[in-house]
Amino acid sequence: MPDGSNLPSVLARIQAETRNDNSPLGALVNIRADLVRLIPGIVDLTVQTDSNNREYRLEISMREGPPFSSRVVSDGTLRVLALLTLLNDPKHRGLVCFEEPENGIHPRRLKSMIQRLQELVTNPQ
Repeated sequence: MPDGSNLPSVLARIQAETRNDNSPLGALVNIRADLVRLIPGIVDLTVQTDSNNREYRLEISMREGPPFSSRVVSDGTLRVLALLTLLNDPKHRGLVCFEEPENGIHPRRLKSMIQRLQELVTNPQ
């Protein structure tokens, strides 16, 4: 979805499908590590279960202050998170087209983002 509203459920699915005894967060660890490295100030990403509404929600923690819901983070942060999610999703393999990468991503972060995308698509391990 263009607004990222499906990201929490997709990340919860990826976490559930890729977790094991040694890594209870599964591929979420890799997604979080890349997000922290690419966007200064972010220190954590968690998927929370909202049992009242029977849905998942994402919380993004910054160095200072309380965690933010993914509903209030910038479009650029959501775009980066969506790309990292896509590249770490075991159900979706194949060609990834990334049109207009500069949209919504801070110019100083664009080079790092493109380098990480190249690493992920040329060396999936």
